[in-house]
Amino acid sequence: MRFILDATEVDAAVDDSLFAAAERAGLHIPTSCAKQGRCRECLVEVEAGAEYLSEPSPEESHLQGNFRLACRAHLVRDGEVRCHTLRRNALRIEEAFADDAASRAVDPIVERVGKAAVRDGEVIETHAERILGLAVDLGTTTVVVALFDLESGVRLATQAFENPQRFGGSDVIARIHFDTTHPGRLLQRTLLGYLQRAINALPCANHDIFEMTVAANTTMRDLLFGLDVQSVGQMPYQSLTEQQLQRGEVETTSLSMPAKTLRLPLHPRAMVYGLPLIGSHVGADAAACLLATGMGDREAVSVLMDVGTNTEVIIGNRERLVAASCPAGPAFEGGGLSCGVPGLDGAIEHLTIDEHGQTTYQVIGGGDPIGICGSGLIDLLSKLRRTGRMNAQGRLTDGEGSFAVGPHGMRLTEFDINELGQAKGANTAGLLVALKRFGIDVREVRTFYLAGGFATHVDVDAAQMLGLLPSLPASAFVKVGNASLQGAAMALRSGADRQRLEDHVRRIEHLRLETDPEFFDYFVDGCQFKALPGGLDPLLGFRTSRRIEQTPSVAALTRALGSPARRPLPETMHETIDEALTLYEQHGQAWVWSRAVEIERIDNQSFVAGGQRFHSELLASRYTSADAHAVIAMAVSAGHWVDGETEARWADRPDLAVVLDRLAAAVVQETMQAMTIDLCRTAEAHELCLLPPYSPGYTGWAMDDQHRLARLLRDDESGPSASDLEVLDSGMVRPKNAQLALFALSRGPTNDQMRAFHPCQSCDLRGCRFRQDGYVSSAP
Repeated sequence: MRFILDATEVDAAVDDSLFAAAERAGLHIPTSCAKQGRCRECLVEVEAGAEYLSEPSPEESHLQGNFRLACRAHLVRDGEVRCHTLRRNALRIEEAFADDAASRAVDPIVERVGKAAVRDGEVIETHAERILGLAVDLGTTTVVVALFDLESGVRLATQAFENPQRFGGSDVIARIHFDTTHPGRLLQRTLLGYLQRAINALPCANHDIFEMTVAANTTMRDLLFGLDVQSVGQMPYQSLTEQQLQRGEVETTSLSMPAKTLRLPLHPRAMVYGLPLIGSHVGADAAACLLATGMGDREAVSVLMDVGTNTEVIIGNRERLVAASCPAGPAFEGGGLSCGVPGLDGAIEHLTIDEHGQTTYQVIGGGDPIGICGSGLIDLLSKLRRTGRMNAQGRLTDGEGSFAVGPHGMRLTEFDINELGQAKGANTAGLLVALKRFGIDVREVRTFYLAGGFATHVDVDAAQMLGLLPSLPASAFVKVGNASLQGAAMALRSGADRQRLEDHVRRIEHLRLETDPEFFDYFVDGCQFKALPGGLDPLLGFRTSRRIEQTPSVAALTRALGSPARRPLPETMHETIDEALTLYEQHGQAWVWSRAVEIERIDNQSFVAGGQRFHSELLASRYTSADAHAVIAMAVSAGHWVDGETEARWADRPDLAVVLDRLAAAVVQETMQAMTIDLCRTAEAHELCLLPPYSPGYTGWAMDDQHRLARLLRDDESGPSASDLEVLDSGMVRPKNAQLALFALSRGPTNDQMRAFHPCQSCDLRGCRFRQDGYVSSAP
């Protein structure tokens, strides 16, 4: 029996699994499920001899062509079998920021003094040809080594390779177990061997490299430096360096070791600096991202989130920083799912579902799919929700229990969805508890940094709709890619940046989420596939109070004047219109206020929202039919200036007075419509149904409710004052050209309920959720 794996011949016998034969020969195939067929990481491609292998197992039913799981494929008769393991697509090096040395101070730990290389005042080389350094991002999956000129700060070269420790498991828990149960530090020795080869391949003399910085998670860093990692894998999940810090034996969790101790081919006096750990599983990679983003130096509060098997969250600014980690499991990396695979060639990374349930997908590397990776899973779940094929609890609405993702029986099951829901729940709970402990509402976050490979490729809108990310404006999200490498580079090139990082880490409050009494409640709620609270579902707490620049178009003003569409205006009228537009641009000031509140009660003739009872049998019926859960009160005003100017112009320029009055009406009309369309687009993106605005005084709603609507807005601290917007006893408003209106929001009416409505055709939004007549308003 001949078995050849990755060009290496392996002794094998009939009944051996490919995994067992390879393991016996010392060839390492990754796994994190103890060869149970669940993690799908031992995927191999059979080049020849498939007929000598056992029939595909149930765990391999979704695989097509020549792909097999090494732990499930057995040799059944004599012959020759050739196969190879797959390389992960994560070898793509994600760059986040321009590597601009001019934007960074270059003051490295090792500097040139004359011809000598000096560290901390000590000459370590009398005749240094060049002074170079290495920044290393040591990831669980991928290792990136960047070579820098420490005198100019310029990056000279980069090497990347797959972390060879994968044979010990794909996640840190598996590698901790492997290192603990296998004496001889095999994981460390294997990694150092690969690092030696990568360093030797760089375009420089090894003795010119005087410094090396390493950013990594807690386990990867400590394995590299040869520390015992058993304590990281058991309560309270702390590195030995963190325990030493707590006992007062050291001043930092960073590590510094001579390169020769690690047998790295650098200058004999070179040092290796391991960036400090924040706490527990919030490692030096998160600290490096913190340094790279600069969030710890700014006044505005930012969030940094690295979604993965162990998600890390940092929240804060220059005044305060908190950090937490939450074990989310491997589901979003394809682990443990019937059709899931890591982000390697052949994985579906993006997909769409048409109205007939047919999928169109994008495959990494092209070709036929072998499974679906994390970003593709987010796309799939969001499309299932958007098309109504899956409810918020993760149940498929057609009763089938699974959904066809791709060819050859590739399906996503409700069991898979449950696994993904629990992974999402852990992420959600971690973020919300950290926000609560920091004492900030998610709407106050100005920048939300997404770090790591998964975040680089995930669709933010899809992740928001599922509740994996909060409902912030798209502009708030910044994908920083491999910010860990950038942070390691900054700590290499600048002693000041290194010290700044040490200072940040010392003041970070490490949160232990499992001790929070609300963590489990957040987790249970987070397992559902719905937008996070505080965003648009429910859109409670949403508010607007701002001056806007809204000058109507000539066409809108012409309509407001009541001019027939096909009859041109006289030239003198055009001159008056231009004059009115100029005056309003110079002096006018339009305002808009809005506030979203929950609908507290609906009966046959009225509804209560924000403590105000509104009397409209028509709206009560419509809101009941649409299952509305919230309303958005809005007021738009063209401003007081136009009222005063119109009255003043009646004496000498009645033509201008009329045009100014109609211009103000057009401002209100266009502003209300623009706000309506904007809200509609935003609600649509989050799978909410927005019903069009309705105003008191229109058929079916008494003018008396103008007072209650104004009161609802004024009850909010950012609402209009009585001088901004006045409602007279008659129900009329001042300024004269102002309007109050009410929208309603629903989390998703059924198709039967929606048949009562029809599109408004007021914008080009695909799948518009307006289901009533178009824009409606009361007379001014």
